[in-house]
Amino acid sequence: MLLGSSRGFADDSAGAAGRSRSTTGSPADAAGEEQRDPALEVHVAAEGTSSRWTKREAIDELPTSSLTPEGRRLADQVLGDVSMFRRLPTVDCEVDHSIPRFFLDYPEVAVALWRAMEISELQMTPIGPHRYSSDSGDGSVGTISVLYRTPNRRIIHCSGEFQSPVLPRPIQAIALMDLRTKEWVTTSGQPMCRFQADVYVAFPATAVETVVRVISPVSNRIADRNFQEVITFIRLMHVAMTQQPGWVEVMASRLNGIPEDRSQKLVETTAKVRQSQPEVVRTSATTASDPTPTLTPEALQLPTRRELEGTRANTERTANAVASPSALPR
Repeated sequence: MLLGSSRGFADDSAGAAGRSRSTTGSPADAAGEEQRDPALEVHVAAEGTSSRWTKREAIDELPTSSLTPEGRRLADQVLGDVSMFRRLPTVDCEVDHSIPRFFLDYPEVAVALWRAMEISELQMTPIGPHRYSSDSGDGSVGTISVLYRTPNRRIIHCSGEFQSPVLPRPIQAIALMDLRTKEWVTTSGQPMCRFQADVYVAFPATAVETVVRVISPVSNRIADRNFQEVITFIRLMHVAMTQQPGWVEVMASRLNGIPEDRSQKLVETTAKVRQSQPEVVRTSATTASDPTPTLTPEALQLPTRRELEGTRANTERTANAVASPSALPR
């Protein structure tokens, strides 16, 4: 995710705010892939960008003065030597507001659900207040620290070793993510949430930075789609909690690698969300014994995984060529 979340120094103002689409209007869908279940549709209100103007504006708006001294030190390590920047797509989603709040407070539960659904092998383990260790199972390992928390903003610091299928070997990197949410209710009573995120990445080696800049168009696309898929997962959990709470309870019983109380907290959140729904929604909800096709990993489409398989050979050849000593600038 560290590499996939930035484009480098290319001006990408073509993705400026003002354009919008849904994820079902993606290039992959245009190529003939099966479209996602409409119940899981999320709306991209603004495309991702790596423009210098956006980067300057984003840094100016960071609440660094509100960080602890240690938090400020960690943030300055990244911001003082930003190798790559990416503003991820702005994504709107109809979702009960309790759901993103829950997963922001307990991200390890989302990761455990991905494992239970066989979407990902990522491990995320709490190691302290708002600190986690992560292991993706493919050689990517690191430490995640939440430096700043408010109801609608998180500043997250990541450090570690990153392995990508588009790079010939693991690399070390540090990153900062500014994740923002905005909640509102439509005039028709639908709860909505907007998700926005800026990512800053710093690499310790000039050679690594050169390689990453070359492959950034691929990694940017992966990062943008990953972010949309995470929001789609949030939407999926809204559908599950409001229409199939029994399915969530079954999945909660299958979670592993997280503190014992997390599964119960997930069930309690589900009960709260379902109880807040209008009677017509609750009475039409199905049960875990009558699963709907929506609630499957296949419904997420996992476009990033398919794109990686389709482009792995070409991107590896490019990365290997650029990483060779003869290809690097002298």
